[in-house]
Amino acid sequence: MSRETPLTRSSAVALADRIRDGDLTATDAVEAHLERIDDGDDEINAFVTVRADAALERERP
Repeated sequence: MSRETPLTRSSAVALADRIRDGDLTATDAVEAHLERIDDGDDEINAFVTVRADAALERERP
C-alpha cells in the first residue's frame, strides 16, 4: 500500500505556493513523491523508469 501524505495529495499549484512562501522546500516535495512511488509502484507498475537522482539534482540550485 502506498504512503499518502498531505504533500502527495496536494496539487502542483498548492505545492508551488508553499515552496514560494518558504513553508516547504522543493527537496521535501520531491522526496515525498519519490517515497510514494517507491512504496506503491510494485503493486501498480505505473512507472517504467524513475530517475530519482535526476529529480533531486534538478531541483537543487
